[in-house]
Amino acid sequence: MLKNIFIFLFLFCVNPVFANISNEYVNIAKTEVLNNDFVRNFESQEFKDIVAKHKKDNNYLENYYAAQSGYKYFKNNNLSGIFTKMDIMYMYTLQERSNLRVIYYYDIFGNLKDIEFLYGNYPAYPYFSRKYTIRGKFKSAAYYFNKNDVVNFDKSGNIRQ
Repeated sequence: MLKNIFIFLFLFCVNPVFANISNEYVNIAKTEVLNNDFVRNFESQEFKDIVAKHKKDNNYLENYYAAQSGYKYFKNNNLSGIFTKMDIMYMYTLQERSNLRVIYYYDIFGNLKDIEFLYGNYPAYPYFSRKYTIRGKFKSAAYYFNKNDVVNFDKSGNIRQ
């Protein structure tokens, strides 16, 4: 009983400290992700060229089956499947090992849906990402302090749960 009271008091006293740290994390993340170089809409020719080059995954059947089977690496690319709660894969990501700063999101038919750009110290922490539609519209952003601490932002710049 005494042990439970001690644990309760410890958590009660320490909790405000954690709240301050998380607010500090959020402020750092928002400053980094939505700073002066932030582009809400890409309209450059370079972005259009990236989309045109990757609009269709030529190896989508192989990549789809590899991602669905849990492969992390396949044919010199990093892969990851995105699944529903019922464990049905509806999308996969492809990251070329020759350019680790860009992640391509494909539907199951190999059509490009979104592009995510990685900034900062990637693959070391901290780093952040900005995700865009294929039309160049900003979709979301995330700041990765470490493997477990991530702050996500929606397209309006508000924190997303």
